[in-house]
Amino acid sequence: QMCIRDRSTQSTWVLEGLLLSTTFHKAKEQGVPVRMYRPEKGEGWIDVMERAKKFLNELADRYIFNKEKVEEEKKVVKKEPAKEAKKETKKEAAKESKKEAKKDNKKDAMKLQGKGLHEEHKQAVKKEYRGEEKKEVKKKPKSAEKKVDAKKSLPKVLAVTHGGFIMEFVNVYREIKGMGVSEKNIAKNTAIYAFQVACANCKGICRNTSTSCKDKKLAVTMLKENDNKHLATK
Repeated sequence: QMCIRDRSTQSTWVLEGLLLSTTFHKAKEQGVPVRMYRPEKGEGWIDVMERAKKFLNELADRYIFNKEKVEEEKKVVKKEPAKEAKKETKKEAAKESKKEAKKDNKKDAMKLQGKGLHEEHKQAVKKEYRGEEKKEVKKKPKSAEKKVDAKKSLPKVLAVTHGGFIMEFVNVYREIKGMGVSEKNIAKNTAIYAFQVACANCKGICRNTSTSCKDKKLAVTMLKENDNKHLATK
């Protein structure tokens, strides 16, 4: 559903094609931290991290904090209780009708009693207005709102990119977790990283159930890290 064209990770322009260690040497020559170093007409690691952060936020806005989807679900939930309310109204009307019928039967019994109605018939009429007839089994109304497993509804997004961008995406994850950033690119060739991203309050797709949802706070979990088992030979 989403196609992303990523420019060459950490485009170093004049340093393009050189060893990664060259960046460290150039930063040392200029007397700046390696993450602050920005080559001429290129971008530094902080710039790459910023792009990784924007990428994560774009995914979150599209798939986690989807306002249109939330509004549609709210409409569906609102319709169900209305149906239940109509059922309850019908039940109340049926009860009132039954009460009126009992009163009428009682009046009829009193009239027939004076005319010498057969004893068995009188007893049957008495039982009816006393409420000794079979009681109806009341069915409990079904819950209008079905429980939804928020995690099952999370979409899956595949991103194919370079090791440097992966390093900075991991740094965004580390920043969310309150950990320090790493300057080491340890991503193996064709390695797989898997993350689960969800609304921190709703534990899945955001349903705007709290004012904290407006802050768009994310809960990010790393499910798989630097996995290249698919390269193993039998």
